[in-house]
Amino acid sequence: MRTRKLGCIFMGFALLMFCLSGCYYKWNTPMIHTSMNFNGTGQSKVGKATCKQFIWFFGDGDCSLTTAMKNGNISKVHHVDTDVNVLLWGIYSEYTMVVYGD
Repeated sequence: MRTRKLGCIFMGFALLMFCLSGCYYKWNTPMIHTSMNFNGTGQSKVGKATCKQFIWFFGDGDCSLTTAMKNGNISKVHHVDTDVNVLLWGIYSEYTMVVYGD
């Protein structure tokens, strides 16, 4: 009887850990295809634009390159990064375009 109870507790804990393993993740990546040069100069300004998604269906925001350039008052792009945050398997997601330039 005690072995069965411990087995059920262990299986419940293992199932909980499996379900929570993809609960939250965050990553930052460069967008290589939009990079202009890599000499380290010409990136005195930073502009960001963010989009949000709720319950896999409802979205809000404008995360375009143009909006990020306007928000940072940038006329010449040096390079672009992305920042992605996902919570609870995508119930809430946030995507940010980060633009560096002059």
